[in-house]
Amino acid sequence: MYKHFFKAMVLYALALVTNGSAAGQKPGAPAWAVNVVNAQGQPQSLDSLKGKVVLMDFWASWCGPCRQSNAKLKPVYEKLRAQGFEIFAISVDTDPAAWQRAIRADGINWLQTIDVTNTGIPTAMRWNIRAIPTSFLLDQNGVIVEKNPAPKRLQRLVSKLLKTPPAS
Repeated sequence: MYKHFFKAMVLYALALVTNGSAAGQKPGAPAWAVNVVNAQGQPQSLDSLKGKVVLMDFWASWCGPCRQSNAKLKPVYEKLRAQGFEIFAISVDTDPAAWQRAIRADGINWLQTIDVTNTGIPTAMRWNIRAIPTSFLLDQNGVIVEKNPAPKRLQRLVSKLLKTPPAS
């Protein structure tokens, strides 16, 4: 228990150090580049999802609220994924095996990634993540629409964005 609390506190402290970078995560701003590794061990970039509406979701296997959020995201994802919605989950886990177990246990089938540094902190620091779960809804052009939308609002926003063609 203390190990997970310590990890969360370290993540929070490091995010505080980077508070000057927070301006980039506001609605209307383009999402910053993210390069991580997917659950199959392959490099995965956020840019590879341009053209889709994306929920970028920071989470961890040891985070109870994150696991509850996964359950709430499942029906939204199932309903909208065929229309062009994707979830780009970024784990801040330091234990890849625990992360893989959580993916299986939660039965989540959207894109799962983990930071390639084995700490999960650099990507979270760059995005100024102060708590998890934290999510950012991105439009088809990679522009941030909203931070931490609740599931019902997320569904409404995604449906609306999917009806709006991306900028050329």
